[in-house]
Amino acid sequence: MKKAMLFLLVVISLFACVSTVFAKDASEMIGTITSYVEEIQSYPEALRDACGTDMFKQKLSELANLITSANDAMAEAGLPNSLNLWAVYSAVTSNISDCSFFTSALSKADWSREELDRIGYQFGLYDSKEMGTVVVQCLIKGNISSSKKEKIYHLPGQQYYEKTIIDESKGERWFCTEEEAIEAGWRKSLR
Repeated sequence: MKKAMLFLLVVISLFACVSTVFAKDASEMIGTITSYVEEIQSYPEALRDACGTDMFKQKLSELANLITSANDAMAEAGLPNSLNLWAVYSAVTSNISDCSFFTSALSKADWSREELDRIGYQFGLYDSKEMGTVVVQCLIKGNISSSKKEKIYHLPGQQYYEKTIIDESKGERWFCTEEEAIEAGWRKSLR
């Protein structure tokens, strides 16, 4: 009986540790995933505008890279990936010849964003009062370069992200989305 109780305590302890690690990973990644999905939402319009030009293939490739990054981030966070982001890509590629993909692709991108909200809510990553309000701190680092006084933001995973220290007393700050950083006059780090 003692062995069974000891085994049960060990299993419960391991589950608690794994759950804590999962919640930490997911809460740290939700801002990054949200940034990817929101950027993917902008691509149907960008692709429509580039349709029939040399830029179209480049934009389509960028979309594929964003989808891959978002899916990888979902896996890294340990979240179920029911976003179906490749449906956005499929909607575009199935109607390239006449450029009539915009409405379908945008609808699929918007649905993916709503699904991300549902997943975040289900896993406790969003405030229960208002779906879509992230409980965790914003993860995009807004740094001001010491040499040129240039405002540069760094995304998790970029080369200098970990080395960048935010000093709010110098006007540096945190952002929740790339759009927020850009609107505030910051540019994306090149590395």
